[in-house]
Amino acid sequence: MPQTICLIAMSFVKKCQWCGKEFTAYKQTTMFCSSACAKKYRIRQDIVDHATKVTAQSVVKYFQEKVKRN
Repeated sequence: MPQTICLIAMSFVKKCQWCGKEFTAYKQTTMFCSSACAKKYRIRQDIVDHATKVTAQSVVKYFQEKVKRN
């Protein structure tokens, strides 16, 4: 007698990390309601990461110059 495997699809009601809309997710790791929201989030994160890097480099440069003057 062949065995029958039954898969139960679980769903989760989650809140989109970009727009705040509630949506049904089929994986626990899903963070966005759509690919458009995911793309907007990634673009914003790229900008924030770049700004953080530039700011950190500026702070290091400032203190290096200050040390050289003393």
